[in-house]
Amino acid sequence: MQPPPSPPSNRFLYRLRFEKTGSARFYSHLDMMRLFEHGLRRADFPLSLSAGFNPRPRVTFLSALPLGVESVDEWVEIELTEALEAGEFMTRLPGQFPEGVRIKEAAA
Repeated sequence: MQPPPSPPSNRFLYRLRFEKTGSARFYSHLDMMRLFEHGLRRADFPLSLSAGFNPRPRVTFLSALPLGVESVDEWVEIELTEALEAGEFMTRLPGQFPEGVRIKEAAA
């Protein structure tokens, strides 16, 4: 039996500011996790994965909103395996999310 793969030594952390308004306010925290995971995969970002039996992308929301609450200033941290310009998030992600979820800012 092979040992599990070691996590990549190069990890690059990015922080995105986004808003969740309109009908998107009815997305639960788990729905938002899935939205970001799928959007980042569709935009072909080199996601850093957790170690273990079921590796998941390293995406962390800094706070979880209750269901039905709108917000115009939410933060999510995303860990990648390659260094990218923060502007890449602003150009590649907007078409990946439904109406009501909008990326406002990205920083390394």
